[in-house]
Amino acid sequence: MRRTRRHPTETAASGQGPERQAETAEAIGRVREAEPELSADAQAIEQENKHGGWLEGFKDRFKGKDRLEERRLPRSWRLSRV
Repeated sequence: MRRTRRHPTETAASGQGPERQAETAEAIGRVREAEPELSADAQAIEQENKHGGWLEGFKDRFKGKDRLEERRLPRSWRLSRV
């Protein structure tokens, strides 16, 4: 059986401690706030290109809150891999 490495502040039940959950929720909010402008810019670039390029998978660009929370690694792990 493979063991899952956990950050010391994480709880086994949720995978994240309360502070990490709050940080994750805040980060998700910032991403959702910035997304419309970024998507509009990407679509404008797609329309302006003269080489026939397109935004493959653009309609599938959103991830649900659960998936974003799952994908967020503890900061100590991210820094150790730099």
